[in-house]
Amino acid sequence: MSSTGNRSAADSVREPAVTTTKKKILVVDDSFSSLSTQQGTLSAYDVVLARNGREGIRQAITERPDLILMDVNMPGMDGFQACRWLRAFEATKAVPIIIMTTRADPQSVKVAYANGCNGYLVKPFKEEELLTTVRKLLSESEPGTEA
Repeated sequence: MSSTGNRSAADSVREPAVTTTKKKILVVDDSFSSLSTQQGTLSAYDVVLARNGREGIRQAITERPDLILMDVNMPGMDGFQACRWLRAFEATKAVPIIIMTTRADPQSVKVAYANGCNGYLVKPFKEEELLTTVRKLLSESEPGTEA
């Protein structure tokens, strides 16, 4: 006899599997303490870490993040250069980039936006300021949403 008609109560109320994928954020910073802090702040997201601009570019191309947080002062390739490179690649040209830096002067802000960033945070910033900026840029990059 078939057991099709004898399903248990648990079977009949079982929810279908829902696949929810966390948004992926790449954090590029040469400071271990900064990486650790950002990883904790962004715990609701899938966080990928990189220690310098070149590694950040490689990670961005392979990991395909939904958003990138980029420090400026890093050895080898600074955040402005990395931002410019990321805008040159098809795979990363539309990914929102937030520059994080201690530089608060208008010239640095101008250079950051000229190199393709979408947001600019001056360190030290409050956790809520980071989260608000991240949420705003992620929602703007969603298909079908108005910026």
